[in-house]
Amino acid sequence: FGIARDPVLQAQWSDNYILDDSTLSQIPFEPGMISFAGKNKPNTRSTDAFIVMPNISQENLDHLGRKNPWETPFGVVKNVDRTAVSEWFVYEDN
Repeated sequence: FGIARDPVLQAQWSDNYILDDSTLSQIPFEPGMISFAGKNKPNTRSTDAFIVMPNISQENLDHLGRKNPWETPFGVVKNVDRTAVSEWFVYEDN
């Protein structure tokens, strides 16, 4: 999510960062949550976001938001197990 189709437009936004929400970084993640993504270092959130998939391992679920303060949930997909979201291709950063 949040990736522009136009490479020039994407380049304009790729280095415009949003500061981390340190007080929110301890929100426990659960399947269906929509969260900002970062570039693997603090204060690197931009327009990229992800949805926590229903079949995420507990190890990866425990990792979200706690070790990466740039991952801050801002929404939720209701009934994620029963939607087309559960059929999407899953990519995991490990």
